[in-house]
Amino acid sequence: MLGYSEQDQISIVWMVDDVAERCHETGVFLTLDQKRDVLRRLERKHDANVGINWDVIDLTIAEVARESKPQPVAVS
Repeated sequence: MLGYSEQDQISIVWMVDDVAERCHETGVFLTLDQKRDVLRRLERKHDANVGINWDVIDLTIAEVARESKPQPVAVS
């Protein structure tokens, strides 16, 4: 930002490694692309009143994992 020094701002960084570690701890397998999708969703959809925390990360991981499961196909 123009006119602001580092003393005037903060930045909290979440990395794909954080998502990977959480997946490992909770027994969820996601591909690298899916872990990146988790990060993108966290950035795009987070609630500024709640922020990004482990609970929000866990919910987003579960959402991505659920969407990636193959859906049963009806056989006629």
